[in-house]
Amino acid sequence: MPAGEHFDEVVIDEGQDFQPAWKDALLRWLRPGGRLAFSVEAAEGEAVQLGEGLRYRHPPAHVAALLAAAGFTVEAREDAVLRRERGAPVKGALFVARR
Repeated sequence: MPAGEHFDEVVIDEGQDFQPAWKDALLRWLRPGGRLAFSVEAAEGEAVQLGEGLRYRHPPAHVAALLAAAGFTVEAREDAVLRRERGAPVKGALFVARR
């Protein structure tokens, strides 16, 4: 992306790892007041997990806390079935957050 280019909205598919580089990139890309929409696979329990399909699973409450710590406000959060794998539903959460 060209230096200095910013966006009003960014949509991300699932699979983010929420490492510092992820947050730093979002803060560079999103204008102040910009919105972020993404999904995450939901983890069982309170720990981040790496699932069988090598996708990260996150406790939704942990994701909301990470967003708040990065200066985002969660505007919407909804539990959802993201897809089906081998006939079984993959549980997750949908988020919309504002910078």
